[in-house]
Amino acid sequence: MFQEVMKSSWKLNLQLLLVIAVAFLLWGCGSGGGSSFDSPTVTQTATPLIDAETLKGWVDAGLVNDGGFENVVILQTGSQAEYDAEHIPGAFLWDSFTQSGRLEGLAYDVKVMVPDGPTMDAMLARTGIDSETTIVISYASTSRIYNPTRAYFTLRYWGFPKDKIKVLNGGNNGWTDAAYALTTETTPEIASTFCVTDNDDLYDDLRYSIGELIQVVDANNASIAAAEGPLYNIVQQTTGDRVITNAIGRNWADFAQGGAVTGGYFIDSEAAEAVLLDADGPADDLTLGEFVPGLPSITHCVSGMSCTPIFFAMDALLGWDVAVYDGSKSQWDLYRGDPAGGDTTIGDAWNVNYLGRSNDISGGDADSVNAQLNFLYQSNDDPDANQIETEDAAYLNRFDGTSNSGTSGAPSSGSSDPSGC
Repeated sequence: MFQEVMKSSWKLNLQLLLVIAVAFLLWGCGSGGGSSFDSPTVTQTATPLIDAETLKGWVDAGLVNDGGFENVVILQTGSQAEYDAEHIPGAFLWDSFTQSGRLEGLAYDVKVMVPDGPTMDAMLARTGIDSETTIVISYASTSRIYNPTRAYFTLRYWGFPKDKIKVLNGGNNGWTDAAYALTTETTPEIASTFCVTDNDDLYDDLRYSIGELIQVVDANNASIAAAEGPLYNIVQQTTGDRVITNAIGRNWADFAQGGAVTGGYFIDSEAAEAVLLDADGPADDLTLGEFVPGLPSITHCVSGMSCTPIFFAMDALLGWDVAVYDGSKSQWDLYRGDPAGGDTTIGDAWNVNYLGRSNDISGGDADSVNAQLNFLYQSNDDPDANQIETEDAAYLNRFDGTSNSGTSGAPSSGSSDPSGC
């Protein structure tokens, strides 16, 4: 009798557990449109490039700013004035120029560089973004297509997975072309406790510092001189003269449909591959060498902005190995010393006019080089001279016991963290 009671009780408990499990599963499937908090399905797309109809479906499903399992947050890149003039309902402003210069290598670059950790957290804190959020990047009809792709690169660098970042093709033009309305009403802030420290890692392999780029150029030049071919595709966004020796060129306008770089649409993966592999190209394109499929690629421009549509095409649409030389020409030109070497202002390891590193040898202009850092960092592969990535990695890992030991002699460009992270 006792055994029969125990078996009966066990069966009842098992049935009860099954009922609870089924109820929990059904509840999970009905919340936010996803099958589970860890495995969303609705916002999964073939590539990060989406159309207006896809985003409208997420809007109609109530996913935008809902804070659920498949929360969707829309960020409009560009200026405050562009946001005030027009944006998709529910969108937040992502100021493309929030972060300006940062110290890296031997000099402080005053141009746009990747935002530091406190800046990222402050930008994210008012949007309701969390680790499960799908981020959709839009752009105004007056905005150039490098604004959304620069934001895409920035989010990727700071550890956001590719499948969680979308770019709305055509931006606001794509939205209105599909007969959907824009608004001028500011989206109320949604407080978030999410910080970039909640991401798993810093994807610093997507970004090259000045020291790393010089090493690549030296290795590439040596390999080409030995008739062994390039080791990297160094892709310069330009319609002018080549800056770095043995670089090839592709015009960022060729990655926009019809060459419309303001408020335009991006080409698809097949067209992007054709542009990259076309060594002849348009007459005004910089075609100084063939793109070699399968090699890692590094793209650059003047300030690290207009080269990001090329990065987006390779990373988001084609899934190829590509990175951005963040400092680009504006930083490269800070490292021009005596072409003969032995310049007291800048060490030979850093002098881009030395050892045939630059195609155009302009006059020495290393006035921005810090004399103390020039003395301290004798090698361009000194990890302490990669201050931006060292500082960002330390910020990302600051709660797990990782110390910021790599920035000795390199003062932090970060300030107090306004997000509270």
